[in-house]
Amino acid sequence: MTLEHRHFGATAGFPVVLHHGLVGSAHVGDDWAQASADAGIHLIAVARPGYGQSPPVEMSCIADWFTLVAPVLDTVDAYAVWGVSAGAPYAYALAAQDPRVTRVAATSGLGHVADAGVRALYNQTSQQAFDFFRTGHPDEVRRYWNDALGGGVTHDAGREAILQQRPWGFDLAGIGVPVALWHAREDTMVPFATAERMRDTIPGAVLHEQPAPAHVPTLDTVRAALAFLGE
Repeated sequence: MTLEHRHFGATAGFPVVLHHGLVGSAHVGDDWAQASADAGIHLIAVARPGYGQSPPVEMSCIADWFTLVAPVLDTVDAYAVWGVSAGAPYAYALAAQDPRVTRVAATSGLGHVADAGVRALYNQTSQQAFDFFRTGHPDEVRRYWNDALGGGVTHDAGREAILQQRPWGFDLAGIGVPVALWHAREDTMVPFATAERMRDTIPGAVLHEQPAPAHVPTLDTVRAALAFLGE
Protein backbone atom coordinates (compact mmCIF):
# COMPACT_ATOMS: atom_id res chain seq x y z
CA MET A 1 0.00 0.00 0.00
CA THR A 2 1.24 3.48 -0.91
CA LEU A 3 0.03 6.50 1.03
CA GLU A 4 -0.36 9.73 -0.90
CA HIS A 5 2.24 12.20 0.28
CA ARG A 6 3.46 15.52 -1.04
CA HIS A 7 6.51 17.66 -0.37
CA PHE A 8 6.52 21.39 0.36
CA GLY A 9 8.88 24.07 1.57
CA ALA A 10 12.65 23.58 1.63
CA THR A 11 12.96 20.07 0.23
CA ALA A 12 16.60 19.92 1.37
CA GLY A 13 15.64 21.12 4.86
CA PHE A 14 14.77 19.31 8.08
CA PRO A 15 11.84 16.92 7.59
CA VAL A 16 8.53 17.55 9.34
CA VAL A 17 5.62 15.16 8.82
CA LEU A 18 2.30 17.02 8.73
CA HIS A 19 -0.88 15.26 9.88
CA HIS A 20 -4.07 16.83 8.53
CA GLY A 21 -7.36 17.20 10.40
CA LEU A 22 -10.58 15.22 10.14
CA VAL A 23 -11.26 16.87 6.80
CA GLY A 24 -7.95 17.18 4.99
CA SER A 25 -5.51 15.81 2.47
CA ALA A 26 -1.86 15.78 1.43
CA HIS A 27 -2.21 19.32 0.11
CA VAL A 28 -1.32 22.55 1.93
CA GLY A 29 -1.98 26.15 1.04
CA ASP A 30 0.62 28.39 -0.52
CA ASP A 31 1.02 30.36 2.72
CA TRP A 32 1.90 27.23 4.71
CA ALA A 33 4.27 26.07 1.98
CA GLN A 34 6.02 29.44 1.95
CA ALA A 35 6.23 29.50 5.74
CA SER A 36 7.88 26.08 5.62
CA ALA A 37 10.40 27.28 3.05
CA ASP A 38 11.15 30.39 5.11
CA ALA A 39 11.79 28.19 8.17
CA GLY A 40 14.06 25.79 6.28
CA ILE A 41 11.55 22.99 6.78
CA HIS A 42 10.92 20.12 4.38
CA LEU A 43 7.20 19.62 4.97
CA ILE A 44 5.91 16.13 4.16
CA ALA A 45 2.11 16.09 4.10
CA VAL A 46 0.67 12.57 4.24
CA ALA A 47 -2.94 11.61 3.54
CA ARG A 48 -4.18 9.00 5.96
CA PRO A 49 -5.99 5.89 4.66
CA GLY A 50 -9.19 6.78 2.86
CA TYR A 51 -8.17 10.39 2.23
CA GLY A 52 -7.13 11.72 -1.15
CA GLN A 53 -5.27 9.03 -3.10
CA SER A 54 -4.48 6.90 -0.02
CA PRO A 55 -6.47 3.65 -0.17
CA PRO A 56 -8.76 2.72 2.73
CA VAL A 57 -7.16 0.42 5.30
CA GLU A 58 -8.70 -1.00 8.46
CA MET A 59 -6.94 0.11 11.64
CA SER A 60 -7.48 -1.33 15.10
CA CYS A 61 -6.12 1.74 16.88
CA ILE A 62 -4.31 5.01 16.20
CA ALA A 63 -0.95 3.40 17.06
CA ASP A 64 -1.24 1.41 13.81
CA TRP A 65 -0.33 4.62 12.00
CA PHE A 66 3.36 4.05 12.75
CA THR A 67 3.46 0.88 10.66
CA LEU A 68 1.38 2.34 7.84
CA VAL A 69 3.46 5.50 7.39
CA ALA A 70 6.84 3.78 7.84
CA PRO A 71 7.46 3.23 4.08
CA VAL A 72 7.13 6.97 3.46
CA LEU A 73 9.89 7.62 6.00
CA ASP A 74 12.25 4.72 5.33
CA THR A 75 15.05 7.01 4.09
CA VAL A 76 14.68 9.60 6.86
CA ASP A 77 17.18 9.58 9.73
CA ALA A 78 15.39 12.08 11.99
CA TYR A 79 12.20 14.08 11.68
CA ALA A 80 9.66 16.09 13.64
CA VAL A 81 5.89 15.69 13.60
CA TRP A 82 3.06 18.20 13.43
CA GLY A 83 -0.60 17.42 14.04
CA VAL A 84 -3.43 19.77 13.13
CA SER A 85 -6.76 19.24 14.93
CA ALA A 86 -7.70 15.54 14.52
CA GLY A 87 -4.21 14.87 13.14
CA ALA A 88 -2.63 15.46 16.55
CA PRO A 89 -3.18 11.89 17.88
CA TYR A 90 -1.27 10.51 14.89
CA ALA A 91 1.63 12.86 15.53
CA TYR A 92 1.68 11.73 19.17
CA ALA A 93 1.60 8.10 18.02
CA LEU A 94 4.81 8.52 16.03
CA ALA A 95 6.51 10.38 18.87
CA ALA A 96 5.63 7.58 21.28
CA GLN A 97 6.87 4.79 19.00
CA ASP A 98 9.61 6.05 16.69
CA PRO A 99 12.96 7.06 18.25
CA ARG A 100 13.74 9.13 15.14
CA VAL A 101 11.13 11.73 16.12
CA THR A 102 12.77 14.85 17.56
CA ARG A 103 9.86 17.17 18.40
CA VAL A 104 6.07 17.39 18.31
CA ALA A 105 3.82 20.35 17.53
CA ALA A 106 0.05 20.23 17.91
CA THR A 107 -2.06 23.11 16.62
CA SER A 108 -5.70 23.11 17.74
CA GLY A 109 -5.07 19.46 18.55
CA LEU A 110 -7.82 17.01 19.42
CA GLY A 111 -7.98 16.07 23.08
CA HIS A 112 -7.55 12.51 24.34
CA VAL A 113 -11.24 11.77 23.83
CA ALA A 114 -10.77 8.06 24.52
CA ASP A 115 -10.62 9.21 28.16
CA ALA A 116 -14.01 9.82 29.80
CA GLY A 117 -12.58 12.68 31.85
CA VAL A 118 -11.50 14.48 28.68
CA ARG A 119 -14.83 13.87 26.95
CA ALA A 120 -16.52 15.52 29.94
CA LEU A 121 -14.72 18.77 29.06
CA TYR A 122 -16.70 19.02 25.81
CA ASN A 123 -20.23 20.38 25.53
CA GLN A 124 -23.25 18.09 25.77
CA THR A 125 -23.77 17.90 22.02
CA SER A 126 -20.18 16.77 21.45
CA GLN A 127 -20.42 14.24 24.27
CA GLN A 128 -23.53 12.72 22.69
CA ALA A 129 -21.73 12.50 19.35
CA PHE A 130 -18.75 10.83 21.00
CA ASP A 131 -21.09 8.27 22.58
CA PHE A 132 -22.48 7.48 19.13
CA PHE A 133 -19.01 7.18 17.60
CA ARG A 134 -17.99 4.86 20.43
CA THR A 135 -21.04 2.58 20.49
CA GLY A 136 -22.69 2.93 17.09
CA HIS A 137 -22.22 0.46 14.25
CA PRO A 138 -19.24 1.50 12.10
CA ASP A 139 -21.41 1.67 8.97
CA GLU A 140 -23.80 4.04 10.75
CA VAL A 141 -20.92 6.25 11.87
CA ARG A 142 -19.54 6.37 8.34
CA ARG A 143 -22.97 7.28 6.93
CA TYR A 144 -23.25 10.05 9.50
CA TRP A 145 -19.99 11.59 8.35
CA ASN A 146 -20.71 11.13 4.65
CA ASP A 147 -23.99 13.00 5.15
CA ALA A 148 -22.37 15.66 7.33
CA LEU A 149 -19.66 16.31 4.75
CA GLY A 150 -22.05 16.64 1.85
CA GLY A 151 -21.79 13.29 0.13
CA GLY A 152 -18.36 12.01 1.00
CA VAL A 153 -15.67 14.65 0.97
CA THR A 154 -13.77 11.79 2.52
CA HIS A 155 -15.33 8.44 3.19
CA ASP A 156 -13.09 7.53 6.12
CA ALA A 157 -13.82 10.41 8.46
CA GLY A 158 -16.14 7.93 10.17
CA ARG A 159 -13.27 5.54 10.75
CA GLU A 160 -11.23 8.37 12.24
CA ALA A 161 -14.05 9.29 14.62
CA ILE A 162 -14.29 5.66 15.75
CA LEU A 163 -10.53 5.34 16.32
CA GLN A 164 -10.50 8.52 18.41
CA GLN A 165 -12.87 6.88 20.89
CA ARG A 166 -10.94 3.62 21.24
CA PRO A 167 -7.78 3.23 23.32
CA TRP A 168 -5.10 4.89 21.21
CA GLY A 169 -2.62 2.05 21.67
CA PHE A 170 0.29 4.01 23.15
CA ASP A 171 1.13 5.93 26.31
CA LEU A 172 1.01 9.71 26.00
CA ALA A 173 2.98 9.96 29.23
CA GLY A 174 5.75 7.95 27.58
CA ILE A 175 6.52 10.62 24.97
CA GLY A 176 10.06 11.74 25.74
CA VAL A 177 10.74 14.51 23.22
CA PRO A 178 9.83 18.22 23.41
CA VAL A 179 6.14 18.84 22.75
CA ALA A 180 4.50 22.22 22.14
CA LEU A 181 0.80 22.91 21.71
CA TRP A 182 -0.91 25.98 20.28
CA HIS A 183 -4.60 26.47 21.02
CA ALA A 184 -7.13 29.31 21.08
CA ARG A 185 -8.93 29.76 24.38
CA GLU A 186 -12.12 30.51 22.41
CA ASP A 187 -11.87 27.39 20.22
CA THR A 188 -15.46 26.15 19.95
CA MET A 189 -14.58 22.82 18.32
CA VAL A 190 -11.85 21.56 20.67
CA PRO A 191 -12.10 23.10 24.16
CA PHE A 192 -9.02 24.84 25.51
CA ALA A 193 -9.34 22.76 28.68
CA THR A 194 -8.54 19.62 26.67
CA ALA A 195 -5.27 21.20 25.53
CA GLU A 196 -4.48 21.99 29.16
CA ARG A 197 -5.15 18.35 30.03
CA MET A 198 -2.84 17.20 27.22
CA ARG A 199 -0.12 19.57 28.42
CA ASP A 200 -0.42 18.08 31.90
CA THR A 201 -0.34 14.50 30.56
CA ILE A 202 2.75 14.67 28.34
CA PRO A 203 5.94 15.24 30.38
CA GLY A 204 7.40 18.70 29.78
CA ALA A 205 4.79 19.74 27.22
CA VAL A 206 4.27 23.48 26.76
CA LEU A 207 0.95 25.10 25.84
CA HIS A 208 0.84 28.41 23.93
CA GLU A 209 -2.39 30.38 23.67
CA GLN A 210 -3.30 31.45 20.14
CA PRO A 211 -4.67 35.01 20.45
CA ALA A 212 -7.05 34.72 17.49
CA PRO A 213 -10.34 33.08 18.55
CA ALA A 214 -10.40 30.38 15.91
CA HIS A 215 -9.98 26.63 15.57
CA VAL A 216 -7.96 27.01 12.37
CA PRO A 217 -4.30 27.81 13.15
CA THR A 218 -3.35 31.34 12.16
CA LEU A 219 -0.30 31.98 10.01
CA ASP A 220 1.50 33.32 13.08
CA THR A 221 0.78 30.03 14.85
CA VAL A 222 1.99 28.06 11.85
CA ARG A 223 5.24 30.03 11.76
CA ALA A 224 5.77 29.55 15.50
CA ALA A 225 5.16 25.80 15.22
CA LEU A 226 7.58 25.48 12.30
CA ALA A 227 10.25 27.45 14.14
CA PHE A 228 9.86 25.16 17.16
CA LEU A 229 10.01 22.01 15.04
CA GLY A 230 13.16 23.17 13.30
CA GLU A 231 15.12 23.81 16.50
